[in-house]
Amino acid sequence: MPDIWTYGHRNSQGLAWHPRTRELWSIEHGEAGGDELNLIKPGHNYGWPKIAYGMEYDRRPIYDGITAAPKMDQPLYYWDPAMTAS
Repeated sequence: MPDIWTYGHRNSQGLAWHPRTRELWSIEHGEAGGDELNLIKPGHNYGWPKIAYGMEYDRRPIYDGITAAPKMDQPLYYWDPAMTAS
């Protein structure tokens, strides 16, 4: 659909345009781990909920623990445990 720029985001906490390259960057909040840094590209699928790092809050794997799938982008970096874990 032309109205949807990207797919597969869980919970974007921040978006920023790089001042020189004009690339769009995103930080996403995972559940119990799996916070992500993504370079956002039009038409791309970033996987949620089919692929993810981290776990459900009750400590079960997210979507059977699958972290990669065809035609879904990987984060450029992910934190596990999450940045906010204590």
